[in-house]
Amino acid sequence: MRLIAAAAFAVLASPALAANAIPFHDMIAGMIDDYARPKFAAFATSTATLRDTVAGLCRAPSAEALNKAQDAFRTTVVAYSEAEFLRMGPLQIGDREERLLFWPDSKGIALRQVQAALGSKDPTAAAPDTLQGKSVAMQGLAAVEFLLFGTGANDLASAAGAYRCSYASAASTLIAGIADTINAEWIATGAGSAADSMLNPQPASSDYRTELEVINKMAATLTFGNDAIRDQRIAPILSLSTGVPKPRSALFWRSGMTAKALEANFTGLLDYFRAARFEPALDAANRWVGRSIVFEFEGAIEAAKEVPQSVEGAIKDPEGMLGLRQMYVSTGSLDTLDENLAVALGLSAGFSALDGD
Repeated sequence: MRLIAAAAFAVLASPALAANAIPFHDMIAGMIDDYARPKFAAFATSTATLRDTVAGLCRAPSAEALNKAQDAFRTTVVAYSEAEFLRMGPLQIGDREERLLFWPDSKGIALRQVQAALGSKDPTAAAPDTLQGKSVAMQGLAAVEFLLFGTGANDLASAAGAYRCSYASAASTLIAGIADTINAEWIATGAGSAADSMLNPQPASSDYRTELEVINKMAATLTFGNDAIRDQRIAPILSLSTGVPKPRSALFWRSGMTAKALEANFTGLLDYFRAARFEPALDAANRWVGRSIVFEFEGAIEAAKEVPQSVEGAIKDPEGMLGLRQMYVSTGSLDTLDENLAVALGLSAGFSALDGD
């Protein structure tokens, strides 16, 4: 049914730059106030809890303490997954994104480096100050997932996991530090702040020279998110070129958070779309584009809920596979609709989704 809908939506929208129902400035303000600030505040809160629960586990190891740390990790994954595709602002500074999540990682670099540190009990990986200077693949959520859920993680419930816990604590501390910095930079309102550069673009600015540039970047975020979900998250699992699903190529499979992260990805993009007021910005002739985008996002969210917690179980479950395939199809439909959205708003169509240009 959605394949038919996608074909029906392929008609190009009518350009409507001169007839936008909402000023660009208000769309930018909505994105900042109703999406970026609350989402990164939630991420900062979740990472602080993760840092503290892992530190508590290290001080007093037990099965209960390990469960609390694992739950805190799951909460952090959801919070990050709702915010990670924003292609503008503090997350994009330096290598913050890679330090938070080194992905895709088709060569298993993070796993090899984390296992090597565990094998040698490398002291530089067990303290934040020195871990910060090591490979980004050793520092982020993928590394912490293996430490809390991977082979040998049960040792964390006893003194046998002391080194592993110190490493997890160091990595969690770094993640929380980056999240806190990003949150603070989004909150800031002074001249030169992230919000100010978007709300008050200047012709000589190195960030944004016009509101139209900001809106173009905002629209590109939608397409980037769709493409990243499809190409970096779902396609490796389905492995369509071979016809043999690869569940262990999924992000967060060890923690059972693959489907929850995908659900949060689509939820975050829908929240972003609404916060930026893309749909009400369209004139009456093009309002169908906005309604169709909401329809596809809501369908993808429901499809994610049909995928079992275990990805290995999902590929053996007809409903689970259907959910993965439906999400994959939805991203293609959303790509077409995002192009229509750009045309309807008089924006630059045909930008490269994976670099946001």
